[in-house]
Amino acid sequence: LVLLSLLVNHHPPSISQDVAVYLPIASPRTPHRLLSAKIMEGFTVCLLCDEKPSVDELQHELVPAVWKHANLLDCVRASLRCFPRGVAPGTNLDAAVLGFIIVNNDTHRCLSSFVLGYTSETPTAAAQISPADRRIVLTSFYKSIVGPLFPHHLHSSGDQTDLRSTLPHQPVETYLCAEEYKCYALHYTSYQLFILFSFEAPTYSLRSLSYATLDTLTHDHAI
Repeated sequence: LVLLSLLVNHHPPSISQDVAVYLPIASPRTPHRLLSAKIMEGFTVCLLCDEKPSVDELQHELVPAVWKHANLLDCVRASLRCFPRGVAPGTNLDAAVLGFIIVNNDTHRCLSSFVLGYTSETPTAAAQISPADRRIVLTSFYKSIVGPLFPHHLHSSGDQTDLRSTLPHQPVETYLCAEEYKCYALHYTSYQLFILFSFEAPTYSLRSLSYATLDTLTHDHAI
C-alpha cells in the first residue's frame, strides 16, 4: 500500500488516473488496475480493482456516494488543515516543544507531530533537528519507555517486564536530557505522552510543560 501511494503521488497531477500494476505475490503476471480520483487539493481516493469499475464510474458515482453523502468531506478538510503540524490551526503549544507522540490506550488512537516550530531557514535550536531526526529520537524514546516502564496497551496489567516488576510502584513520568534535546514522558489516566523539547528548555519546567501540552491536546477529546 505504501508503494502504491508513492506511485500515485509521483504521477503528474491530474483529476483521475488509471494505471496498470502488478502485485508481486497476488498477481505477478496479470495486471490489476489502480484507479485514483482527486477529491480536493491534497486528497486523492484510490481503488485497486480488475476490469470494473471504470474511471468515470469511480469519479462520478462511487466517490460521491461514499464521500459526499456521508458528510465525510468536512472531516477531510479538517484533517488537511492540520497537515503537516498534526494539530489543528490555532492550537498553541510552547515554543520549546519540537514534537510529540500521544497515545490513548482506551480508544487505541494516537497522534504525532515532528515539525512543530521547524523552519529550515531559521537558525534556531528547533531548526537544527530535522523532522526526520525528531521522528527517530521520539520513536526510540517511546520504545525505550513503553514496556520497560509504561504498560503496553496490547499487554495485560499483569504482564510486566523485569524492570517494572522490581519497582514498588508504577512509574508515571520519566525524562531524558541529551546535548541537542530533552525528552519527557508521562502516563496519565488513559494517555501516554512523549515530548521532544529543545535543549534550551529548562529541565525543571519539563513536567509543567508536558502536562500543559497534554491538556491542550486532549481538551476536545479528539484523541
